Amino acid sequence: MKSIQILFLGLFLGLIGCKSKQAFVSATPDATTNTTVLTAEKLITNQDSIANNFQTLSITANVKYEGKGSSFPLTAEIKLKKDEMLGVNVRFMGIIMAKALITPQGVKYYEKAESTYFDGDFETLSRWMGTDLDFSMIQNLILGKSVIHLSAKDYNFETNETEALLTSKNESIKTAFSFGISDLLLVMQSVQQPQQNKAFVVNYQDRVAVENSSVVIPRKISIIATQKNEKHTVDLQHQNIKFNEEITFPYNVPNGYERIYAR
Repeated sequence: MKSIQILFLGLFLGLIGCKSKQAFVSATPDATTNTTVLTAEKLITNQDSIANNFQTLSITANVKYEGKGSSFPLTAEIKLKKDEMLGVNVRFMGIIMAKALITPQGVKYYEKAESTYFDGDFETLSRWMGTDLDFSMIQNLILGKSVIHLSAKDYNFETNETEALLTSKNESIKTAFSFGISDLLLVMQSVQQPQQNKAFVVNYQDRVAVENSSVVIPRKISIIATQKNEKHTVDLQHQNIKFNEEITFPYNVPNGYERIYAR
């Protein structure tokens, strides 16, 4: 059971393209209209400003995993101290099957099914996964924000009646981000590495706003990661979300587990 890799490490493999059923049109500023015209710059500025004014976040979620011909339900306990530490427990039938502790310095996790553990920095992990990784990417994935820094000059910008879409001009690594036109919140992000045959897409639904703040957290997160002929799907349905409570991050590798290294 590779659930912890699928949830937080194997996610950054690439993208599955998502196409809207509605036609998109090129969106450019119109000097004849007022200043409320949506531009890529305004969209990105809004993206950068949301989900910042909190200190801690605690989530309990139901998780459905599908991959390699198997499917099973899990539960996940996710604890975040903003910009500092992320802890994850993955349970099956109430039993902890995997645990992770992620900081800006690196990643630690262990898995009960194979009695293995990993402990390494992001530079090592990035070489192993074949793509750049850091703490902010994983944090933003949970918060429903883009996993990479967005710059308007690097993207084509289109809109329709319900969505605004950014698509990268880079052909080697293709990225796309879809936002709701009414609230400008992210509804889909995807990354594709065609030469490596790697793909990654995340869809967000059912946002919940925290009272007296700009924090808007998605209750439903659907993740699909593919590499060559392997496809993994993780659907998270948040059952409980709490902010700014005292949280701890206990982590100890059980005795007898074998350490695995980046190859």
